Amino acid sequence: MLPEVASLDDEQLDRVEEAAGALRAIESSGSDGARRLLRHLARRQLIESIATLEPLDAPNTPLLPARRRFLADQYRERRQTVEAVLRHLDARLVMVGAGHLDDLVGSDTPTVFHAMLESADAAAVHSNAGLIRMTEVSFADAIATFTPPQAEMCPSLLAEVVARANAGPRRGDHPIELASWLVVCMILVHPFVDGNGRVARCLFQLVHSAGLPTFDWVSMEQWAADRSSYIAVLAGVASASAGGWYPDRIDVAPFLDFAVARFAAGVDLHQRRTEWCDRAWDAPMLGALGELERFAALIVAVDRSVSRAELATSIGHEYTSEVISTLSHRGLVSWSARGLQPTDALAELRGRPAS
Repeated sequence: MLPEVASLDDEQLDRVEEAAGALRAIESSGSDGARRLLRHLARRQLIESIATLEPLDAPNTPLLPARRRFLADQYRERRQTVEAVLRHLDARLVMVGAGHLDDLVGSDTPTVFHAMLESADAAAVHSNAGLIRMTEVSFADAIATFTPPQAEMCPSLLAEVVARANAGPRRGDHPIELASWLVVCMILVHPFVDGNGRVARCLFQLVHSAGLPTFDWVSMEQWAADRSSYIAVLAGVASASAGGWYPDRIDVAPFLDFAVARFAAGVDLHQRRTEWCDRAWDAPMLGALGELERFAALIVAVDRSVSRAELATSIGHEYTSEVISTLSHRGLVSWSARGLQPTDALAELRGRPAS
């Protein structure tokens, strides 16, 4: 037995549809180069947020946030595992859209996500990557006080979660209703020793993106920016199952409300970043550059510091040396111990459109 899927009220539905329409408009407007820059920033924020869910400047997310360098050493591998999951997730979206797969959430999708996410074991938890837990867990002294179901129930409950998720479209569930429900179920069933939150966020990303005109670039960053609310809402939802597994007592509606609000806020921030990218792309100081050099210069401007390998991943290894040489010759980038950094002139470009 599982909690019921919560339904959007009319006001929430209007907010979601308005935000989805704005997201569609963003993707279909502006130059290809500016949209490529926007996706670079959005992708970085998405990966960092799924990997760690640590806020940069809660509750106000900067327009052009710096990379999370303070997480680089411990969580580099964790971010790489999230990148791998997102590639798998994107491939699944494409294959379902093309009719090659019947179900959006495969019977093994949660365990595949977990195996990939926990393969690095950055926190040295030894969480049996890709395997459902065999031991009992309780969170009586944790931030969220609740009791997950017994370990022997987890395989059947996880199968029930997958089946209900795939039945959602036929039952008329809105994608954000279903995606929010999945997060609550994965957190409270707690089928894995560790990593349930990251698996839940990836499942939300999969199911919500499938129902949008474009990929959901915005929700996860907002969850990280408002991490205290994320935890508080989930703790409130989970408290109904304190002392035992009581799914009929669990109300998913508060988390659905959180997801709706964060999605709408994320689209608003995405729109403002779009405007910045449009202006920055057309900045006079970059006018003599080709599209590849311009893209590389703006990556350095946005990220603050970029290694040669990171830049090569973004623009292509065969072009990296020539692009770096051009940008250095024009006084736009310089080398430091941390890699390529913007010169004062390029850093000013980052500040002007954002003001």
